[in-house]
Amino acid sequence: MANTWNQVGTLMGPQGPRGATGATGAKGGSVRVANIDVRSNSDVAFSALKPADGVQVGDVVIDANGDVYAIAAVDSAGRTAHVGEAVEGVSVKGPQGPKGDAGEKGADGTSITVKGAVADKTALPADAAVGDTYVTSDNGHMWVKTSMSGDAQWTDLGEMKGPKGDRGEKGATGDRGERGATGAQGPAGPGITFGQGAPTSASQEGAVYIDTADGFKVYQYGRTA
Repeated sequence: MANTWNQVGTLMGPQGPRGATGATGAKGGSVRVANIDVRSNSDVAFSALKPADGVQVGDVVIDANGDVYAIAAVDSAGRTAHVGEAVEGVSVKGPQGPKGDAGEKGADGTSITVKGAVADKTALPADAAVGDTYVTSDNGHMWVKTSMSGDAQWTDLGEMKGPKGDRGEKGATGDRGERGATGAQGPAGPGITFGQGAPTSASQEGAVYIDTADGFKVYQYGRTA
C-alpha cells in the first residue's frame, strides 16, 4: 500500500456558538519554527527561527523535535528570545508508524555538520559557517553555529557523552578482519513543514505538515490506516 498524507489531528477545536463582542485584546502571538532542539528555560537565537523577524513575547516556538514552547522574553538587542518550559501534553510529533516503501528523494533540509573538537568555548572558530558543529574537549558539550553575527552566535546543545564506566578486563586479541565497503548515504530524516492548504506532494514517511490556513490542521505522511 502506497504512502499518502493522513490528517492526524488539528491544533484548533470545533467552532463554538458566537458570543458577545468583547473588548479589544492584546495582539496575539505567531508560530515560529526552530531548526534546533530547544531546551526548557533557554535562550534561542532569532537566526534559528523561521520566520525570524518581529519576534515578540507570546509567540509560540515549535522545535525540531516537535515540542512547543512559549516565548517569555526578548532581549533588548533583538537577537535572542527566552522560552519557558515545554507546553505539557502538546506536541506536533505523532507516534512512530510502520516502515513503508522508500520514497523519492526530497529537497535538502537544514542540517548540522560536525567539524571536529576544540579545547573549550573560547576556541570555537569565528569563521565557522551556520550549521557547523564542534565538541569542546573540556566539558564534552556540542556547540552549533546558529548566527554569523551578534553575541549569541553559538548554541550549546549540551553534553554529548555519558558518565565514565568501570574499566573492563583485557580481552584476547582477535583476528584482523577485512575492510568492508563504504555504505550508501542514508536518506535525510523527516521534518516539520508549514503551508497554506492541505499537502499534495509526496514526502518522507513520518514527515509532519501543518496547514496554517485551515485551523492549524496537522498531517503526517505515511500509510493509510
